[in-house]
Amino acid sequence: MQVNIAAGIEFDFSNLSVNNSGHVDLGQVVDTSGYGKVQLAVRVHQITITQTPTLEVNLYPVFPDSAEPPREFVEGTSLIDVNLETLAAGAYELTTRYDGPGAAVAARLKATQDASTAGSITGKISVDVILSN
Repeated sequence: MQVNIAAGIEFDFSNLSVNNSGHVDLGQVVDTSGYGKVQLAVRVHQITITQTPTLEVNLYPVFPDSAEPPREFVEGTSLIDVNLETLAAGAYELTTRYDGPGAAVAARLKATQDASTAGSITGKISVDVILSN
C-alpha cells in the first residue's frame, strides 16, 4: 500500500539562524498496524542549498493519544532518515526498514543551519510511505 503524505510541498528555511534547526510535519499520520515493512520514498522536484546546512526527511513512530485525539506523540528516534542536501532536482530516494514500524508513522522535514554563515534552504519535494509485509 502506498500513501502519499506530501505532494509537491514547497519549503523555505532560509530565515533559519545559525546554530538552529526547524521542522515541518508532513501530511497525516499513517496507520501501519498489520504491516512488517515500511519504505520512505522522497522525490526532489526543486532544491537550492547554499553554505553547509543539513536537510532531511525523517520518518518517526507516532503514538496517537486516545485521551486527546487531535494530538500525536512522536517517538524521539526516527525509523528512517533521508538526507536531501546531496540530492539534485529530479532525484528519487527510496529507503527501507524491515522490522515492524509500530502502530503509526509520520514524516517530518528538518533543516539545520551549521555554525558558519546561514544560507538558503528552499525547494519542493514529494513524500510517500509504502507499506508491505
